[in-house]
Amino acid sequence: MRLVLIAVILFITTGVFAQEGIRWRDSQQLTWDDFLGKVNDTSRYDAECYAEIRYNYKFYTEGDFEFEVYASFDKNSSWSRRQKQCEALLKHEQLHFDIAELFAQKLKREFDSYSFTATDSYDTQILELFNQKKSEYQAMQLQYDEETNHSLNKAKQKQWDDFIYLELRKLRLSLQLAQNNKKDTGKAE
Repeated sequence: MRLVLIAVILFITTGVFAQEGIRWRDSQQLTWDDFLGKVNDTSRYDAECYAEIRYNYKFYTEGDFEFEVYASFDKNSSWSRRQKQCEALLKHEQLHFDIAELFAQKLKREFDSYSFTATDSYDTQILELFNQKKSEYQAMQLQYDEETNHSLNKAKQKQWDDFIYLELRKLRLSLQLAQNNKKDTGKAE
């Protein structure tokens, strides 16, 4: 009989996860109708995207885990100023969500390739991996906003669009190869 433990940790903690969340999918883009949150009147920005990385895992036996990791968009916390909505700003906010997915995939790859040991608690090891990716994730989100000037620098926005698209594609292919290899050999590489 397999023992199953499940844990969920967020990169961005927004309280109880809203019923109105959107799980990231390549085929689904955000629309302004997805931004249901109350406008932050004290913010100098025209929109805010609350994207988070969520994961859960199943523990079967010592060192044998199955991880599910994904990016989620919180509709009830994300907001926009209606009079400022435009395609360029929406595309900028979508890329924040795409960056969350990029780090969800990076975290998944990290979890799947990590050799968990019984010397430390598994939760501690998982949390250390999580915190490392969390720091990288937050730094990239800040860098993205700074370099694009929150979507106003069109040339930098295009560079980021291309960069994130390529990074997502590379990671997706890498994860697929690892999953195929795991199926073929019966264990992760």
